[in-house]
Amino acid sequence: MRRSPASGSVPDGTLLCLVHSGLPSPEACAAHAEGWQHYVGRLAVRAEGGDPGPDVWMQQPAK
Repeated sequence: MRRSPASGSVPDGTLLCLVHSGLPSPEACAAHAEGWQHYVGRLAVRAEGGDPGPDVWMQQPAK
């Protein structure tokens, strides 16, 4: 993965560009895209001062 700040200005914030490369298959790309959408959404809530709540992806099923 490569991380770099975007070129150019962004009003009222910071733009962070992430490139996740080198995944082994289209299926892996799709799974990672879903994960990035999930976690970037949570990060955006937190960055705005909110609480994204418990991460249901990390909760263990009841036994």
